[in-house]
Formats: sequence, C-alpha cells, structure tokens
Amino acid sequence: MKEPKVSIIIPVYNAEITIEKCLKSLINQKFIKNYEIIVIEDLSKDKTYKIVKAMSKIYKNIFLYKNNKNLGGTESRNVGIKLSRGSIIAFTDSDCLAKRDWLYEITKPIIKRKELAVQGYSGGEKKRVWQTITQEAYDYYMKSIISNKYANRLDTRNCAVHKDVFNKIGLFNGDLRRSGDAEFGLRMIEKGFKIFYNRTANIYHLHRTNLAEVLKISYTQGFNYPILMRLRKKVVSKNDKLRLFRVIMGFLLLVLLFLFNVKTTIFLISISILYYLIKLFYKPYKLLLPRFVYHFLNSISFFFGFFISVLKLNIKRLQK
Repeated sequence: MKEPKVSIIIPVYNAEITIEKCLKSLINQKFIKNYEIIVIEDLSKDKTYKIVKAMSKIYKNIFLYKNNKNLGGTESRNVGIKLSRGSIIAFTDSDCLAKRDWLYEITKPIIKRKELAVQGYSGGEKKRVWQTITQEAYDYYMKSIISNKYANRLDTRNCAVHKDVFNKIGLFNGDLRRSGDAEFGLRMIEKGFKIFYNRTANIYHLHRTNLAEVLKISYTQGFNYPILMRLRKKVVSKNDKLRLFRVIMGFLLLVLLFLFNVKTTIFLISISILYYLIKLFYKPYKLLLPRFVYHFLNSISFFFGFFISVLKLNIKRLQK
C-alpha cells in the first residue's frame, strides 16, 4: 500500500529561541518518509523568519510561507491547510520538540485503524518550578478529557487530522486567535466524529518559565471560554465540567480578596483548599506553596478573562 503524504503545519510568531530546535526534531522522522513541513510565519518581530528561511534552503521538505498580516495561530493553521498537499494533516507548535517516531505514532491510528483524528501526549520541560507545575496541571487536564481511548478535545501542539474532516466540517474558526483547536475538537464531536488518543505519540513542550506568561495564557483561555460555550453549548456543557469549575472557583477567590468578613473569608478559603488538596499534596512536597500560588492565581486569571469576555459579548449584543 502506498504511503499517504503527511503535511506538518507549524504557525510561528516570535519564536527565534525555539524554532530551530523544533524543526530539527522534525527533519529526520523515523518510519515516515513522505512528508512536508509547512511553516506559516506570522510577521514575527525577531529573527524567526530568517532562521526558517535559512533552514528551508538546506532541507527540501521545509516550506516557508509568510502571512501578509498578523493572523494569529488559528487562522495561520488554516493557511497551512490550504497550502498542504498531504491527505493527513499533523499539527505541532514552534516551542515543541518531537520524538523521532512522533510522526509515525500520531498518524498510525489514521493509517492502520482508519481513525479520522488523533490526539497525542505532551511531556514538558521541568527545569523551573512553574514549568513543573504547568506540566502537572496539563497531566491532570488530560486525565479529565480522556475516556475509553478517546479524547473530547483537540490540542494542536500534538495532533493529526485526516483532510476529509476539514472538507466535511470546515476549517478552524479563524475568529478565535486562540482556542481554535478546542472549538474544532468540540465541533468534531458535535458532528459525530471521534478523536483517538495515542499516549505513545509524544512531543516535548518547552513550557513558559515565567509565571506571568502562564497566567496570560490562562486569561486567554478564560476569555475564549464563553465564546466556546456560545458556539458549542451542548458539547461544552457535557464535556468541560473542569473549566466551568475553574470559573466558579475563580469567582469565589476574587470575592475572597475583596471581603473583610472573617467568617465568609474562612469559608471561602476552606472551599479553595478542599478543591486543591488533591493537586497540592503529591510529591515533591516542597512544591506545595508554589502549587497553591499557581492554582490560586490561575483560577483568578481564568475567571477575569471569562468575565471580560462575557462583558464584551453583552456589549456587542446591546449595540446590535
């Protein structure tokens, strides 16, 4: 049987520190030979474009396309899909390093099991405390979205989708600069498609080292959550109880910060501690305090993004 062509799509913006490592991890993948790497350069302000351009001259399976304007990650992936020549589209990010058998493992269920979409696992750098806790949070999240070998989310840092799926239900929602992959995964489920989870399809994510950067991502996720609820209400309410709980917890913690009533404060602290006990008390115990700080601020950032998004959506509704 002829090996299907695979297109790897990577949107990239201001990634001069990581993009060369990312591409080098993809150049000589094992077992899969018929593949192309499409890099969508989103008008970076650093040396990203020059780095990728130089590599594309050396490695013939790297193709560089530069956007005319900054589109964001979601729409840049759509540009890549339109340019792709493969029947299977694999996705990863510019701050991810692929294992040598990654492309084989992420496409194997599509080729051999006739699955239409595959979600892989992302390990991560743990050199600093916030990276370690970020990876813990990711692992906890993955457990919440996997059931009977299938996922109810799609994460484009490590996934593959058969091109037929895009032909049938459309591309990513370009209006969502972030969380476009989450919306697409929910749309797939809503339309009756399944997302197979392959734990052996591994990439290594270079997590943010700065807590402020981590919280910024959490804010953005919170901001996009009401939009996802509006677009995919049925599947969000059914499959995303964890994020809904984060909204509630963030609200309670914000209330805690502004209340001076001792009894109420103690009550809210007790609720937050009970919720985070499972996350806080596992080894290494020395991370107990950083974990609490991380989850406390993360919940507030998520809720704040959620609140601002709801406010803007209501303002737009009133203006109409």
